[in-house]
Amino acid sequence: MKKVLFIATTNLNLKDGGAFGQVGYIGSCKFLNNNELDLVMPAENRGKKYADSIGVPSRPIWKSFLSGSIHRYKQFLYDFLSEHKDEYEICVVSGGIYAGDMMDMLHSFGLKVVVIHLNYEPEYQMDNKSLWTLKGRTDFFVK
Repeated sequence: MKKVLFIATTNLNLKDGGAFGQVGYIGSCKFLNNNELDLVMPAENRGKKYADSIGVPSRPIWKSFLSGSIHRYKQFLYDFLSEHKDEYEICVVSGGIYAGDMMDMLHSFGLKVVVIHLNYEPEYQMDNKSLWTLKGRTDFFVK
């Protein structure tokens, strides 16, 4: 059986609902697939507990706007899967925003994709406005 590629989109070291939810899903995926799972997460959040994970490096915000992708995962995963696509059968993406942006690309590598929705994201984003979301003005990306 091939491995599962799990894309964690939040800091798993935090003590909040998003981290707890993703850690639970990661544990379930490992259990169901005999520990054959590779975890992808932001490089700066790896720490000791996730030292063996695949770290996605950060990138300047201007690259996000120029690439048309609102996050750093898409180009990184495209490059990664170009070399390792035969190792994986399923890709689990935590977060509809990320999955929606990468779905076609992941399917082009022959992966089955599972999307985990931890929140109703348009409502969540509007309730958690920040400088990063331009004070909520990026809701069209979420929808």
